[in-house]
Amino acid sequence: MEFFQLHHPLNATVLCDRKGCEQVADYLEVDDSGHEYRLCAIHTDSKTHSSRLPTRKPSPDLPFRSRPADPFNLNRTASTLSGLLAFMLACIFALLSSTVLAEPIPVQHKEGIAHAFLVLRTREGRTLAAGELIQDVSGDQISSEIVFHFKDGSVHDEVAVFSQEHTFRLISDHLVQKGPSFPHPVELTIDAKKNEVTVRSTENGKEKDATDHIDLPEDTVNGMIFVLLTNISSSVPETKVSMVAPTSKPRLVNLAISPKGERLFSFAGTTRKAFDYDLKVEIGGVAGVVAPLVGKQPPDTHIWVSGGAAPTVLRFEGALYEGGPIWRIDSATVKLSNENLNAKSIGGKNKRK
Repeated sequence: MEFFQLHHPLNATVLCDRKGCEQVADYLEVDDSGHEYRLCAIHTDSKTHSSRLPTRKPSPDLPFRSRPADPFNLNRTASTLSGLLAFMLACIFALLSSTVLAEPIPVQHKEGIAHAFLVLRTREGRTLAAGELIQDVSGDQISSEIVFHFKDGSVHDEVAVFSQEHTFRLISDHLVQKGPSFPHPVELTIDAKKNEVTVRSTENGKEKDATDHIDLPEDTVNGMIFVLLTNISSSVPETKVSMVAPTSKPRLVNLAISPKGERLFSFAGTTRKAFDYDLKVEIGGVAGVVAPLVGKQPPDTHIWVSGGAAPTVLRFEGALYEGGPIWRIDSATVKLSNENLNAKSIGGKNKRK
């Protein structure tokens, strides 16, 4: 196997060859048979060979996936000195802003035992999975699980354990995503007390298992998003918290939560108001400046929350994994059968008498 840096055509930005991936291809792999693969950093080991990467263009005879060239493509030299200067200033600003410390979310509404039935759909309304939220209490600790079982056999299962004495503090989180609906199966385990993050992932048919030490801030919110959104005020312009991105190489990112107005919802002929919250992932540092320029900025997530004395999440709309489609999570409509399942057995006993 040979590894090369990839040059993009002047009028196009080359995309990764992996099915379903829309990331920019930065590397060219050539196997022993001479087959060429244009791959992004997620789908290649080329970056581990960066110290000896030669430069090479892909064969012009081979087709490739692309989109129109970015106005400012980092894979090519900046066309003007002013453009390069603007990029350097943006990097400096990002490095400075990434040092701002966020604070844990104060407890406004304590969590308790809960069990809700959920449904996961596409934006067009096609049902993908049935789900449940199962929450239990042990002393001042909450165990909260959200699990989805997909029609194609895939599973998304996340269990977060957190405390709620004065502020919400993550203790541990365990996320599993596997099956056809998840192109990159992953198992993420966070031990907040030990500042350890373990990731087990599968890339190109190979399993990877790694444990990293990450200094987790007190406001790390993995597995707690729904809880936090019922404990922040819609009058606060922006709330920032931290999150470990569940990727094959986990990194700490910021999550900026800001209210975007209100929307009406109705039930049983009654109309109420819900707050619309926008959740934006901020990668931070130089990588955060690069991400939107090369098409790697994660899309925003929207969550709608009813107000009042007991706020509750009404809808989630966002991606469940990096590069994934936008899906919706709603409360499921429950249909109760009119048939008593014990009626037949009771009737049979009476007949035998």
